[in-house]
Parts: sequence; structure tokens; C-alpha cells
Amino acid sequence: MSHHYQFGNCFEDLKNAAHDFGEYVRDAANEAPWREHDGPFERMWRAPGDRPFSDYFFPRVNVFTERDGSLVFEFMLAGFDESSIGLSFKDDKMILKARLPESTPERESRHYEIHRFTLRDVDYRDYPVPAERYDQGRVRAAYKNGILTVTIPRREDSPETEGVKINIQSEGS
Repeated sequence: MSHHYQFGNCFEDLKNAAHDFGEYVRDAANEAPWREHDGPFERMWRAPGDRPFSDYFFPRVNVFTERDGSLVFEFMLAGFDESSIGLSFKDDKMILKARLPESTPERESRHYEIHRFTLRDVDYRDYPVPAERYDQGRVRAAYKNGILTVTIPRREDSPETEGVKINIQSEGS
């Protein structure tokens, strides 16, 4: 058996697997609950809670911890005015809301050759920020070039270790 023959079978198997996968995706798309008012290119697969699946990835966000322990969020919010972005805290969550300017062109009337992103309002997104670890009162936010950077410093009085130490006593003491 030659190597050529083995690779020939391998590529045929890959081709068949790709075809089967395409059929699976097509069948799943036909059974998915689409929004009735969406056009064929703007259809979004619904996730649990009747929320579009794409909403879980909008706006794009990076989250990391600085060396000093501060928690940092970087939100990609191109097209928004600084005054239309709202941030607040409720318990252990940071809440983001943002509205596009009213002068945003009507997107329904456009014919896109390539459509890689959609500008839309951010009605409500929440992100975990534990109040016992981060000082929500000292948050800093800066908006530059379409990127909103939110920095929440670590609490100074925050214990270095997680949890509570439990003293164990022997029974009968």
C-alpha cells in the first residue's frame, strides 16, 4: 500500500466528514427558533431565555487582573458616545448599558457585501465584581478610541486568603 493511497483515503474521509457536518448544521438551522422579523443574514440562533446567542458575545470584552490586584475590563464600544454609556454596581455585579446615537443610519436599507459586526444598543449586561474583594467606590473608567477601560481596585482590607479558618476541637472537650 503506497502513501499516496493512504492520503487519498484520508482526504476522502475529510470530505465526507465536512459534508456530514454541513448537513447537521443545515438541519439544526432549519429547526432553530428564528426571530420572525430578521432577514436571512441577520438571523440569530436563540439561546436559553429567548436571548440571541450573539448577545453573549456583545460587546466584546477583555477582563484581566493588574499586578496590584485591580480588576480591569476593556469593552469594545466603537460607535457609541461617551455620554450614552452607563456603568453602575448592584451587589456583586457591574452593570453596563449603552445607547447608539439617534443619527445611526438605517441598517435595514443597506445591502452588505461583507457583514462582520452589527451596531446595536447594549440594553443590559452584568459582570461579576465581588464587593468583598474589590472597592467598587474607587472605580475608574476611561473611554478612548472606542474602548471603555474600567479599573476596579482591590480592597485594601481584603484578606489575602479565601474563606474562613475553622478551629476544630476534639469531641468531649
